[in-house]
Amino acid sequence: MHPILISIGSFHLPTYGLLMVLGILVGIYTAMRLGQRIGLDSALILDYCTWTVLVALVGAKVLMVLTEWSFYRGNPGEIFSFSTFMRHQDRRRWCCPWCPWRISPPVPTHEPLEFI
Repeated sequence: MHPILISIGSFHLPTYGLLMVLGILVGIYTAMRLGQRIGLDSALILDYCTWTVLVALVGAKVLMVLTEWSFYRGNPGEIFSFSTFMRHQDRRRWCCPWCPWRISPPVPTHEPLEFI
């Protein structure tokens, strides 16, 4: 799989980002269809899905800050910067420090991870 699907000038569309969005949209569509089948209001289901996606994004950001606290402690401005969307992909090719299915060992670009 190619990590960058489309690259036009300074715009890069990562494959995982496109697949993540497609997965979320298919999940919302499926939830709305199944909800309509049992008589639920599709507007309420869409509202619930919207809040679920927003809370998931915030939770993912909090987990990223907690697992890489040694970096963010020294660079607190990076917590809310746009560059952190691509930063994690560039530094490592694995999902989390406790996952047994690491793709490759971490490539340190700064001090090693410290946990609270």
